[in-house]
Amino acid sequence: MDSARERATVSGLRPRAEALVIDHELAPELADFVREVRAAGIVVALAVPGGGAAEDFDAVVASDEPGAHKPTREFFARACEAVGRPPVRCLFVDADDRSVRGARVAGLSAYRWNSSADLPYLRAALGR
Repeated sequence: MDSARERATVSGLRPRAEALVIDHELAPELADFVREVRAAGIVVALAVPGGGAAEDFDAVVASDEPGAHKPTREFFARACEAVGRPPVRCLFVDADDRSVRGARVAGLSAYRWNSSADLPYLRAALGR
């Protein structure tokens, strides 16, 4: 274990996120951020009602599937599978507080999007 990760574990901090799962309502600056982190090799999934295909994302996860809709644990488990990372390595971003709380209960780091002023936090959470 490297010393930074060891310090994080010892201090009780979560490890840096390696994947991003994001709500479908993308502000232009958030869309730019998604392109930035993908270019850096971070896997990004889009959560959308009905699933389907979306450009600029590595995976798309249906957020309204019966029995696995956002914000259930089952939805977040499917989202983590889609990005190939365990919940502890995923950052979920959404403008809806209920969904953010659901992600946290499911073991993901989660952040409620308010505005572009949130980008420094998101970059830090992804080690950018």
